[in-house]
Amino acid sequence: EIKVIDFGIAAELINERHFNSDLFEGTCLYIAPEQTGKINRRVDFRSDLYSTGVTLYEIFTGKPPFDGDELEVIHSHIAKIPLEPKNVCNEIPSTISDIIMKLLSKNAEDRYQTASGLKYDLEYCLENFYSRERILNFQIAQKDLSNSFEIPQKLYGREEDIGKLKDLLKSTDENSLRMLLISGYSGIGKTTIIQEISQEVICKGGQR
Repeated sequence: EIKVIDFGIAAELINERHFNSDLFEGTCLYIAPEQTGKINRRVDFRSDLYSTGVTLYEIFTGKPPFDGDELEVIHSHIAKIPLEPKNVCNEIPSTISDIIMKLLSKNAEDRYQTASGLKYDLEYCLENFYSRERILNFQIAQKDLSNSFEIPQKLYGREEDIGKLKDLLKSTDENSLRMLLISGYSGIGKTTIIQEISQEVICKGGQR
């Protein structure tokens, strides 16, 4: 018997901005990258789909995709790609592994966009298993069709500026210290540009 519990901090909303904070609600093992407050992305229903992916990963492999202390787990959610479930256990069908890895995509736009699309694929896998005693490979997410218009959260039009910052970050050695000053009139998007490269900063081992 399966029971879904722990809705004490659940909220029904379209999306919200999760501000950077050392404190957050929930369990760090299951939060989406955008729920850490460390990257410039809003929290919406696709964050729940990421958490679903973590849960499925643990069900099929016997362990969550990332472990360690709280800071290590948060860094992993943002910067590391987990080992594919089929590589953890070769008895896991490739299709199931692909579904889980899609749910665990860092960018919300790359995940399933609807719970109904995920439900269709899982039910199709189940039907395969009962009728053929194995799960056939098929192209996942073909029925994952959203009836709402979602604007991508990626920042557009500042590619040149962001590229310069990323190049500077890549050229910085681990033991070196460099200072970068960004100037400009108020309201032109300086803070937004910095937030846009925050994921690369964390991947490099920096702090936001």
